[in-house]
Amino acid sequence: MNWPLLEVKNLSLHFMDKSPFIKVLRDLSFSLEEKDILGLVGESGCGKSTLAKTIMQLYIPTQGDIVFEGKSLIGASSDTLKEVRKKLQMVFQDPLSSLNPRMTIKEILREPFVIHKIYGNKLQETERIVELLELVGLQESYMQAFPHELSGGQRQRVGIARALALRPKLILCDEPIAALDVSIQAQMVNLLRHLYEKLQLTYLFISHDLMMVRHLCTQVAVMYLGTLVEKAPVEELYLHPKHPYTEALLSLIPQVEPLKGKTKIHEAVQGESPHPSQALQGCVFASRCPKATSLCREKIPALREISPKHYVRCHLY
Repeated sequence: MNWPLLEVKNLSLHFMDKSPFIKVLRDLSFSLEEKDILGLVGESGCGKSTLAKTIMQLYIPTQGDIVFEGKSLIGASSDTLKEVRKKLQMVFQDPLSSLNPRMTIKEILREPFVIHKIYGNKLQETERIVELLELVGLQESYMQAFPHELSGGQRQRVGIARALALRPKLILCDEPIAALDVSIQAQMVNLLRHLYEKLQLTYLFISHDLMMVRHLCTQVAVMYLGTLVEKAPVEELYLHPKHPYTEALLSLIPQVEPLKGKTKIHEAVQGESPHPSQALQGCVFASRCPKATSLCREKIPALREISPKHYVRCHLY
């Protein structure tokens, strides 16, 4: 049987030590096939970065399951997780804070080899480090530099190189372009696309930039208040959005490429998102949705497949 590379099943994460306790993730489910790029979008505070950290087992979910290559990560031993993390790596939002300022670039890129005991001698390590730098467009001379001596874009290239060091299958990109200058963001997305094609990678790409997501990704998932409200192939979602919140997000794009000569203008979302600690009886978006009915306020909608690979959590469908 061919398993999806990653499956998230009915995942919830509640911070019980808060008062009142906070529901960060709510019954969230999706799958990611090998060699896909899934873009994860949604407003700040909806749980995107928390989801990535939960997949990495930096947070332990309250309920649900995370399955990688057909094996559950929940309750896995530290030895098992160590092996999984060779294949499951992360690129962080802020390249400066994610790199040790006291280590040279060579030492930073060598660290995964030391932890996992990959190479038997320093010559092999150095050859691989040079290869990694070349992959991300940096010269060998950068090995002796410290992070503060590099630009933001160069530091993020080092972060990407570190994520590639152990030849992973899946890379979680947690807003990897958000902290970079606009002039550098497109270069970084093009680098990720090049590496995806060259190394046959799979990405979960978290971003606020809806146009970059459209340019890079093959699938898009939309999160609102800790749950998935829509998921579809990228062009299907951008041209045929179904959930009212997805339509509201697309209203933030200055112009969506017209379908058959027509441009659909989506209505911007009004009001503020409920606090994650607030008790919600029905749909999480009901308080802000212009199409909400009494059913929406009383019953949580199921995530339904309304057309091939197009899933929507909405009572309208």
